[in-house]
Amino acid sequence: MSRKKRKAPPPEEPGSSGTSLGGLLGSLGLTASATPAEAPAPAASGPRDAAKVVVRKERKGRGGKTVTVIAGLGDPKARAKALGKVLGTGARVEGDTVVVQGELVERVATWLEQQGVKRIVRG
Repeated sequence: MSRKKRKAPPPEEPGSSGTSLGGLLGSLGLTASATPAEAPAPAASGPRDAAKVVVRKERKGRGGKTVTVIAGLGDPKARAKALGKVLGTGARVEGDTVVVQGELVERVATWLEQQGVKRIVRG
């Protein structure tokens, strides 16, 4: 069974009174710009980390698979996403720790140093 492709609706002109964002803004007397507004620059220090960050490998309770566990990070959800992208592996948050798939203690520690983490303990 094949699926039919839907055609995209034609774009509305700026300032028209449609249901698009531009139409809604036009009805309020505002205009939508073609370029997005610049986001504010992130803080120089980044997320607050604990006094020390512990990076260690574990295998217990994981079906024999080796993972790298990082404890003591501030904002672990954002750090897990960034680590997964940078290292090209899976990363998730378990409680207040970040778990990265594979034995990547040195690579994670190097990345954290580049991010400005002062005290890293390899365990």
